[in-house]
Amino acid sequence: MTKILGTNMATFIITIPINRLGFLAEILRRYFGNIISGELLEAADRLAKERGALIRKAEYKMDQLKIVMAQLKQATQKLNETKEALDECKARIPGN
Repeated sequence: MTKILGTNMATFIITIPINRLGFLAEILRRYFGNIISGELLEAADRLAKERGALIRKAEYKMDQLKIVMAQLKQATQKLNETKEALDECKARIPGN
C-alpha cells in the first residue's frame, strides 16, 4: 500500500509543472541537488585518484624507457668499439 501511494505521489509530482510546486519544488531541488552534488564530488575524487595512479604508472614506464635507452646506448658504444678492434685485427693480418 505504501509503495503504491509513493508511486502515485511521485507520478503526481512529476506531472505537475515544477514552477507550480512552490516550496515543494525548492525542497526537491535542495534534496536532489545535494544528492547530485555528493555523487559528483565522489566521482571527481575517484577520477582524481585514478588520474594520479595513471600519472605514476606513466612516470614509472618513462623511467623504465630511459633505463633501456641508456643500456642500448652503452651496448651500441661497446659494439662500435668491438667493431673497430676487429677492423684493426683484420688490418694486421697479412694479405688483407
